[in-house]
Amino acid sequence: MNKILIEKIIPKADRNHRDNFSNINILDNLTNNEWLYVEDELIKLLHEFPEDSLIYDTLVHKQSTKCLSVMYENLINCKKEFFQLMIASKIFSINQDIEMIKSGIKSFNNFDKADGYYNYTLISALSLLKDFNNEETDGIILKFIQYNDSSVSFNAKRLLGFPFQ
Repeated sequence: MNKILIEKIIPKADRNHRDNFSNINILDNLTNNEWLYVEDELIKLLHEFPEDSLIYDTLVHKQSTKCLSVMYENLINCKKEFFQLMIASKIFSINQDIEMIKSGIKSFNNFDKADGYYNYTLISALSLLKDFNNEETDGIILKFIQYNDSSVSFNAKRLLGFPFQ
């Protein structure tokens, strides 16, 4: 096995390679031996690219528990609130560690509202909160259904299953 397989699963992190990309079909057709190789390579990549959501999503899709120690390490070392929330939600998706809900909420509450990309980040962050599938995180999302940015409020409603008119 070689790096070509890894490059097919985790292409370069740019729009040309990642827009509308899905690796699910590749992952679902890996043999057990191929997955063991890929899993080890992805764990190495987590060290090199600790904020690459595709690597996390790939490991979550395969429910890799082998990667958890690196994910926890990345969470501790991460300085950006959005990525702290992302990592916490991915850890939770694998092992349902309740502490990750608290960590995710804390990170969300510390977002810089003065950031020019706040509303854009907020849409993704609400989706990450929904991944916890928790009453408290749903309550946070609920606060955004009347938000002043229609994209944010639309996505908050969508995440909570509100009907659209």
